[in-house]
Amino acid sequence: MALGQIKTGDYSSLNGTWQNGQGNQIKIHNQRMKFRDFGLTQDATPGTITKLKMDVPSLDDQQGNSKTVDGLKYHQQLTYQTSNGCQHASSSFSISGSSGGLYDVVFMPGGNNADLNNGDSSRDRIAALGTQNDPQNIPSDKIYYRSN
Repeated sequence: MALGQIKTGDYSSLNGTWQNGQGNQIKIHNQRMKFRDFGLTQDATPGTITKLKMDVPSLDDQQGNSKTVDGLKYHQQLTYQTSNGCQHASSSFSISGSSGGLYDVVFMPGGNNADLNNGDSSRDRIAALGTQNDPQNIPSDKIYYRSN
């Protein structure tokens, strides 16, 4: 898991299929991550991250730009930061009548638990979730591990 490459939108060190305990998958190839479900709404919200841009087609207008759907609007541009030995890719979202939150994809190299989850810290892990704060105590069934 090459954190220096990941923050530039190069995900090649992660190539393959990643799956969490809920059966959701992320398929990664070079500069693209394809999510079966971002988990932004109660319905499945599949989408992609290409380089540093998040795209959820069911939440886009005809030109491919983010639009408000059922009070939810996400921001497509990702920002990256390193914290506790992990790389965070973050996008914000707003919800009508609420303060909104963050959508975080957290890349956790094996051997570094960073106190974020109860998962297997000996393996490389990815967590992807919406939150109102920095992600902490991520449920182990939401942690993705490389399956091939």
